[in-house]
Amino acid sequence: LVASPEIYNYLEEEISNLVGTEACVIFPTVTLISIGVLPAFVGKTGVLILDKSGHETMYEGAKIARDNGATLESFEKDDFSSLEEILKKHESNNRKVIMVDGVYSMTGDYANLPKLVKLAKKYKALIYIDDAHGFGVIGENPTNEFPLGKKGNGIVKYFGMEYDNIIYVGGCSKAYSSLAAFVACSKEMKTFIEAFATPYDLSGPCPIASLSTLLQGLNINKESGDNRRKKLFDLTSRAINGLRGLGYDVLNKTGFPIISVLIGDTEKLIKTANMLFDEGILVTVAPYPMVRKGEDVHRITITSANTEDEVDKLINAFSKVRVNKIDPLHQS
Repeated sequence: LVASPEIYNYLEEEISNLVGTEACVIFPTVTLISIGVLPAFVGKTGVLILDKSGHETMYEGAKIARDNGATLESFEKDDFSSLEEILKKHESNNRKVIMVDGVYSMTGDYANLPKLVKLAKKYKALIYIDDAHGFGVIGENPTNEFPLGKKGNGIVKYFGMEYDNIIYVGGCSKAYSSLAAFVACSKEMKTFIEAFATPYDLSGPCPIASLSTLLQGLNINKESGDNRRKKLFDLTSRAINGLRGLGYDVLNKTGFPIISVLIGDTEKLIKTANMLFDEGILVTVAPYPMVRKGEDVHRITITSANTEDEVDKLINAFSKVRVNKIDPLHQS
């Protein structure tokens, strides 16, 4: 006999309760969800509508669906006029799915869910939200005291919305540092996914060790998550203000702990990354063609385990880059 360990059932119930859905299906990764669930949703005749700024894994899943016969359309982030034109074009198709990030992985921007949901309901489309970065960080009832919200239950709850026409995908490798991901949905949709999303049957399961770390992470979230997120926001604001004070163009409008510093030139990007590393700072480089030409950035991720002294060290390292006259091409 083949069966899932009991921890699966327990975690799926815990996550469902946290995000506020009827049910939840755990997969090993968000990538497996995208390449399995998206083709299952639209079959051979449906329409997938991709936000061009969305994560590459959604595009990979959409290409599989397209190769099976589905239609793939795309629109620029926040271009709701173009999105509505596409929805009108396919108004008679009953299998339409709009694909967006909840929190965009390079800028920390939030998807404009209120506008997306309004359009999706008008044209009877589903919204597939990849909230790999948002889950565990942003959540319900944001206030001045808790700008990221509470509970870390994701972008939908951050906006105080329901899941009527939303398929919510969360990743656990970011905030929870665990090899797991999930689809939060209705019980009916869970049954559909288990039956028709190929990776659910044919890929390997999550290691029990990873599920155990996720379980402990959820316990920590209950005990001290909101205070950790408050600290996280404060540290992020300190970093953003410090970098902007040095003249750097920082691509962050939300205070989410993804900070992209615009350099604008691949050669300078690599050179400054090495200089920062020599100062004890490891940044993620995003050169062309990972991003558009002239939009090369250093991507910095702040965690609640960081300290004010470490953030000050980061700012000081970037100041030394400026002193050595290896300046970004674009300055604020």
